[in-house]
Amino acid sequence: MVAQTIPEDRPLTADDFMRLPMDDGHLYELLQGELILSPSPEMNHQFIVGNLYFKIRSVLQSVEFGKVIIAPAAVVLSEHDVVEPDVFIIRNAQQTQLTRLSFRGAPVIALEVLSPSNRSHDLQRKALLYAKAGVEEYWMVDSEKHRVLVQRLTATGVDTEIITAGAVTSKVLPALTMDLSEIFAE
Repeated sequence: MVAQTIPEDRPLTADDFMRLPMDDGHLYELLQGELILSPSPEMNHQFIVGNLYFKIRSVLQSVEFGKVIIAPAAVVLSEHDVVEPDVFIIRNAQQTQLTRLSFRGAPVIALEVLSPSNRSHDLQRKALLYAKAGVEEYWMVDSEKHRVLVQRLTATGVDTEIITAGAVTSKVLPALTMDLSEIFAE
């Protein structure tokens, strides 16, 4: 096996990122050319990711829309940005952007479950990155506060909604409605 070196004289690219060996159980992302390492998620995080995935998959089986993909799965947003949303949805027309190793482009919906280790990272840095890349809807699922923050692209910019009770409904995929109790069930 040949060791892969990380260039120090320039920001990393998506191609550099895809060549790195990342089989150590950690989550890696590339943000603005900077390699970001996150620890393995906690069990509660994984329960929530499972709840989201199974509900979305069920909805997509009943409507003609697209596919749902669960992490780990690289999403190449730009030359210097590679993220791994916990769950993301693509339209049928975007399936040509799937490769053996990644999805290239902006998913229509990205969902991240906030953890203590990634909370500010997902709420700030990735929220800006997703909006800039054209992700139409970004769900930030707050496992500590049992709420969901939804960032939506609009004709005039970005709109954010905070759901603290009841259900979350996607404006991009209106058939997707999840009660908060479904999301946070263990």
